Amino acid sequence: MSTITPVPRARSGGPGDHKRWIVSAALFAPLLVLLLVTVRTWRAELRYAAVTHRVVHDFASIAAWQYSRRASTAVHDETMRAFSGIAKGHQRTGSADHIQPPAGILAYRPTRDVAFLEHARFAFAYDASSRILETAGRTVDDDTRAMLLRRLSDLSRTARSVDEPHRVLFDSSGGAAHAIALWMIHTADGPLRAVYGVVADPRALRNRFNQVIREANLLPAINDSAIDETDVAVRLSRKDGGIVFATAQPLGSTAATDSTGLESGELLTTVDLSPRLANVLLVGGTPPSQLPSLALMIVVASVLAGVGLVQEQRSRELARVRTRFVTNVSHELRTPLAQISMFAETLALGRERSVGEGREFASIIFAEARRLTGLVESVLRFSRLESGRETLRVESASVAREVADVIEAFTPIAQAADATIALHFEDEVFAQLDRAAFRQIILNLLDNAVKHGGRGTSVDISAEQHNGDVRIMVDDSGPGVPTEWRERVFEPFVRMERGSAAGAGIGLAVVRDLVAAHGGRVWIERSPSGGARFIVAIAAAYPSAPVAPAESLQARA
Repeated sequence: MSTITPVPRARSGGPGDHKRWIVSAALFAPLLVLLLVTVRTWRAELRYAAVTHRVVHDFASIAAWQYSRRASTAVHDETMRAFSGIAKGHQRTGSADHIQPPAGILAYRPTRDVAFLEHARFAFAYDASSRILETAGRTVDDDTRAMLLRRLSDLSRTARSVDEPHRVLFDSSGGAAHAIALWMIHTADGPLRAVYGVVADPRALRNRFNQVIREANLLPAINDSAIDETDVAVRLSRKDGGIVFATAQPLGSTAATDSTGLESGELLTTVDLSPRLANVLLVGGTPPSQLPSLALMIVVASVLAGVGLVQEQRSRELARVRTRFVTNVSHELRTPLAQISMFAETLALGRERSVGEGREFASIIFAEARRLTGLVESVLRFSRLESGRETLRVESASVAREVADVIEAFTPIAQAADATIALHFEDEVFAQLDRAAFRQIILNLLDNAVKHGGRGTSVDISAEQHNGDVRIMVDDSGPGVPTEWRERVFEPFVRMERGSAAGAGIGLAVVRDLVAAHGGRVWIERSPSGGARFIVAIAAAYPSAPVAPAESLQARA
């Protein structure tokens, strides 16, 4: 079963833990300070926003009062012009015996546009004493007539001779809204004698209402040039909630309604001001919000703290990896050195029992020396690759010959492990490679196969040409490499342990980097024999002269 090499951890509560907590606190302390500052700033801005809201609402109340006053004057002027054909200015009293017909109102042709006459639906004359309603113009439906009689009856009870004779009522009937311009005539002794009126579409007054916004100084305390028409939202509504006039700008939370209303309370005036005006209304203007800047600082501090924490964790991981690497390399060096020292001492003291035994001891010394050389070469290669100092001298070379040379040099190590290495090349193939680097690749793959395949394992090396690449396949008869490990085993210092198999954890990392330096790739598959198959693919080449195929080579202890 494959397991990861265990990494010893520091005891809980040791110096390493204290240092870790100190580093983490130092990384996140600025972030916590920024969060506290942000919360305090946010609360302060909420309080300031509440003050700003109240100020804008108060100024909106002033604007609503001003608008009601100016709009009432504008509507009054339109009403007077509507009755210019039958009235003399502010005439309040008239003959008690004669009431003029309403057709005379509509027959009048003023020199300038009069909103009520231009959009008149009908005109009427009302006799307050007899309660007779006479109309001229369009036919008046029963609902509208009933509405008018009700409103005029109310006026008869409440109107006084000292009141303004011109007035506008806003009401609805049969689903239609009406603007009703009135001229009231009282008798000499005071009671209401007659009422003349023009009923029009309320939209006829839209231009006048908009003109008030443009021309009236709704906020006398500030420079009128600082206010744009789009900075003011106005809505005029009847008592029953019907909208008579509304600007395109919607009302906001700072809107205010004038308590007196327009036209003696016929319309409720609601005005709101744009938030932009807060800079004009408040002394010194509104300060810009600091929250976006603080939010950006929090994001930056979070990223830096996260990066610092990751780097600190990587530093600890690198320290553990370094310790593990030193331990593994020390073990790898100690074992062959012990063998070399023991058998060399035996030969030096002449304690071998025969010439054959002396040769066996010498071959063991040679094999262990070879293993030491391979380990040192891997470490040196890995160091050069990591520092970027490795350079390759690529040339066209016979893959079979290079592999055969590596097998010949690896034979003592294979014999010591009772391993069999077979080379199977049906056709001669050539590749663009650096000879020394390529030999290191094959040597590391053979060492990995023998080491993890177990004693008595068999290793087969073959090659084929595929889509412009040469693929060298190294198969072993070991337990294979699980799928989830087939990428990880090429990472530095990552080792899979099977039994007593040891290693520094850099051999396959050197293979991957050297293959990549050749512009190729390496991967792992399952071997037909059940073990692992390591496949190296590098660019193919073509020889300048024919070369004899390499012979099959076997090495068995």
